[in-house]
Amino acid sequence: MYEIVRLDLNHCDTDEVKTVPQFGSKRAAALVAYRDKLGGFYDLSQLKEVFSLQNIEADFLAKYFYVHSSDVQKININTATYQDLVRHPYFDAYLTKMILNYRQKNGKISSFEELQRVTHAYPELMERLRHYVVF
Repeated sequence: MYEIVRLDLNHCDTDEVKTVPQFGSKRAAALVAYRDKLGGFYDLSQLKEVFSLQNIEADFLAKYFYVHSSDVQKININTATYQDLVRHPYFDAYLTKMILNYRQKNGKISSFEELQRVTHAYPELMERLRHYVVF
C-alpha cells in the first residue's frame, strides 16, 4: 500500500502533476499553463475551467491536489496595463477597455462595488475577480 501525496496546485510543476493518475504530459501542461495565466488557483473548483480536466471528478482531484488561496497573485486594477489585464483569463478585451476608459476619465477605482458598477460584470465574475484584484 502506498500513501497518496497531495500536490500544492500553486507550486507543483508538470513533472509532479504527471505522477497523478489520469495526468499525462498534455493534461499536466494544460493545468500548469492555466494556473500561470490565472496567477494561481484560489479553489480546486477552478480546475473545471481547464477543458482537458472537465471530465475528471471533483473528489478525485481533491484526493491529489490542494490549494492555499493566499498564494494567488493579485492585480492592481488601478495600475495594470491593457496587456496585464487581458492576459488574465477572467478579463476579456471589453471588460479591460471599460476599466481603462473609466480610469482615464475618473481616476482610480476604489472598491469592488465601484468596479461592478463601472463594468456591469455579472455577479459570478465579480466573485471570481475578488480573489485576484486589489485597489
